[in-house]
Amino acid sequence: MHANGTGNGNAAGGQRLLDRVRAEIRKKHYSLSTEESYVGWIKRFILFHGKRHLRDMGAQEVEAFLSDRAPAIL
Repeated sequence: MHANGTGNGNAAGGQRLLDRVRAEIRKKHYSLSTEESYVGWIKRFILFHGKRHLRDMGAQEVEAFLSDRAPAIL
């Protein structure tokens, strides 16, 4: 596993997912705390689903993840 926690996940020009997310957030001039929050949620989502690739997941996985998290938020 790589430092970004997503396996080798090379796509879109060889950049890893979290590197692409960080680059996009910085391009939009979001705060560092927002970047850290977004990256953290993405990591938790990927780990929740056993490190499955994002292209293999959809609305059902998002719903399962959010439903699992709902009790912690309330």
